[in-house]
Amino acid sequence: MINLNLNPQDKLPQADIERGLDYLLLDGVCSQSMSSLTSSAFLIAYALMFHASNIVIGILTAIPFLANLMQLVSTWIIENIHKRKIVSVVSSFLGRVALFFIALTPIFFHNYEIIALLLFVTILNIFGALSNGAFNSWMKDFVPEKIRGRYFAKRSRISVSVATLLSILAAIYIDGLFIGTLNESLIQKYSVLFMAAFILGIIGIIFLSKIPEPKMNSNGKFHIKDLTRPFADQGFKKLLIFMFVWSFAYNLSTPFFVVYMLKRLALSIIFVISVTALGQFITVLMLPLWGSFVDKFGIRPVMKLSAIFYLVALALWPYTTLPEGYVLTIPIIISIYILIGFSTGGLMLSSTVFAFKMAPKDNSVPFITVNGTVISIAAGISPLFGGTISDILDKMRLSLVFMWTDTNMPFTLFLTDFQGLDFLFILSIIIGTYSLYLLKDVPEKDVAEDEIVKFELYYTLRRYFRVYFLHLPILIHKNKRKIKRKNNYAFYRN
Repeated sequence: MINLNLNPQDKLPQADIERGLDYLLLDGVCSQSMSSLTSSAFLIAYALMFHASNIVIGILTAIPFLANLMQLVSTWIIENIHKRKIVSVVSSFLGRVALFFIALTPIFFHNYEIIALLLFVTILNIFGALSNGAFNSWMKDFVPEKIRGRYFAKRSRISVSVATLLSILAAIYIDGLFIGTLNESLIQKYSVLFMAAFILGIIGIIFLSKIPEPKMNSNGKFHIKDLTRPFADQGFKKLLIFMFVWSFAYNLSTPFFVVYMLKRLALSIIFVISVTALGQFITVLMLPLWGSFVDKFGIRPVMKLSAIFYLVALALWPYTTLPEGYVLTIPIIISIYILIGFSTGGLMLSSTVFAFKMAPKDNSVPFITVNGTVISIAAGISPLFGGTISDILDKMRLSLVFMWTDTNMPFTLFLTDFQGLDFLFILSIIIGTYSLYLLKDVPEKDVAEDEIVKFELYYTLRRYFRVYFLHLPILIHKNKRKIKRKNNYAFYRN
């Protein structure tokens, strides 16, 4: 039953806090699972069932980022009414109801599916952004500071693990009838998927409503003019310029990876979800490494090195076809997602911590807010731009061909064959490379030289590989008879 007491409390008993933390974990599992079933891979595949163009795909991808600007409105609301729980719960409900209509789009909006899909995805994300703005402030006061880091790490780990497993199972369910063409059975499967996401979202709201809210402490009302302060700081202004250009480059082509695999390479949805999950797994695995590197060597070299790995991954996409799929297509895609997963952790961590480090300690909120806003704007307009020009790029082709013209044994070998979205990936590489030129002007104290970071990364990765892929199986084999089953977490060192 939903707890209708949505008002803040002056004091929270310890028992209420502990019970609330359990509900928060369950909410995380349900909400993350809902998000996994409505992720870009499933949503784009669903849109392609209705023959969505690249422009439509760009709009669908841009909507969540542009909707994040509503967090500014959320901040203004909660600073004026001081009731974060009611804003978060009500906004979540209004947004997630849109999933019900997304699921039934083929029935209720026949011949207008694309328009309906764009409308309800917009509603979902606008109210989601309003909810998130209130939720973040609410959780900052609710979760005790001394366990905050460990608790949210545990919540993220469990939620992402369950959501990843669920998305793979969903892909297997969808892929049962996937034949690459429009058919009613496949559309019905996607409808079932989004209806399941709606149900999970509503269950998550029930758990969310049971979490108590402590009374909000506010230092004053939110003023729009506070957002102009970061632009007066020359060092932070350079960071904002870099973040805008890099975010534009990153999101210019990333949304079209799924389109490329489903349409150009005609791969199954289960493969698309599996390689995406592989990238996410590697991201989580490498986060501790990137965190230690940020602490030891500084943010700027980690950002640069992570960006280079990502740009290398982009450069591999055009070689998945020569000119069509071939024997190396699957290995190259797997390599791409390994590189993307490896680099994403460093990019996410660096972009977040950079703003924290450069913002003044006594007035950090406007700086962090503006940084997030700039990133969201760039991430919103870039897929719109990419979707718009992709129709033009589809008419372009650049090939480098080796031909043997012997009349007895003629053959043709494609050395390079760029067409369509390949040019969009190349454009992303060019803009991303320019952003690294801007990065060198962003001020940061106590930063290690790039060569030192590269050297340390090489030897750290080599050590990780030896321990986890070479030595560990040998150690397990030698000690498997020595391990006592009294403790499931027993660990032996030789």
